[in-house]
Order: sequence, then structure tokens, then C-alpha cells
Amino acid sequence: MTSQSFCQTATKIQLDKKDSLIYMPKQLAVFLIQDVVKSDAYAEEIAVLNDNLKVKDKIITQQDTIISLYKKKETSYLKTISLHEDTESEHTVQIQDLTHKLEKKRRRLRFWQTVAIGAIGGIVGVHYNWKYGQ
Repeated sequence: MTSQSFCQTATKIQLDKKDSLIYMPKQLAVFLIQDVVKSDAYAEEIAVLNDNLKVKDKIITQQDTIISLYKKKETSYLKTISLHEDTESEHTVQIQDLTHKLEKKRRRLRFWQTVAIGAIGGIVGVHYNWKYGQ
């Protein structure tokens, strides 16, 4: 590459020897300036996008927390429902057992009521027969 814009002969040292001038075509300088401006704009855009990503990550984290909370609530509700179903089935068995015992006691009571009525009727009949009977 021997083009003047890319070689050492395209520079001119200033009098103070701390800086130098670079010679290049005007169009190339315009492109460089445009690239610098675009670069600054891209850097700003990247910063805004990074901020947006941080906000989105925060939202996702909050949503994950909410989902986790609802899953825990769901698990708790399912356990509660299961406990109620177990309790209900136990109560159903107990009710059936108590109903069976009650029916047994009712049958026994009816039997003894019938025996008592028969005995009272027999005693009354014997009494009338003894008193008024022949």
C-alpha cells in the first residue's frame, strides 16, 4: 500500500513536535466522521437496550416469583382438598357404622316393646280372667 492516505509520508509534523497532521481525501474524512457519529449512536442504543434487558429480566424474575407462589398455593390447596376428601371418607365410614348400630338398637327396642306389650296384654288378660272370668 503506497497510497498517501495510509503511509507515513502523508503526515506533517507540527512545530511543537507533539502532534502531527494527517492528509487524506475529504470524502474519507466525512466517512470517518459519519462512522464516529454512528458509533456513538450505536453505543447509546446498546446502553438503552441493555437497560431494557435489565428491566425485562426484572419483570421475568417477578413473574417467576408469582408463578412459584401460585404453584405453592396450588400444592397447598391440593393437599387441603386431599385432606378433606380423606376426612369425608372417614366420616362416611363412621356414619355408616353408627347408622348400622342405631338400626340394631331400634330393632332391639322394637322387640322389647313388643315383648312388653305382649306381657302387659297377657297380664291384663289374666287379671280380667281372674277377676271377671268365671
